[in-house]
Amino acid sequence: MPRPSSFLDPRRTIFIGGVPRPRKASELALFSEVFMAQFAMQALMSTQK
Repeated sequence: MPRPSSFLDPRRTIFIGGVPRPRKASELALFSEVFMAQFAMQALMSTQK
């Protein structure tokens, strides 16, 4: 539910624990892409055992 007095729009805000400073959307997208690729690779390797 949006609040006009709020600085951040909660509908367009995500929380990422442990991020030491504000990040740009492009940085988050790159991080997500790399992380998901590593996760997928590990999942594939674990199913081949």
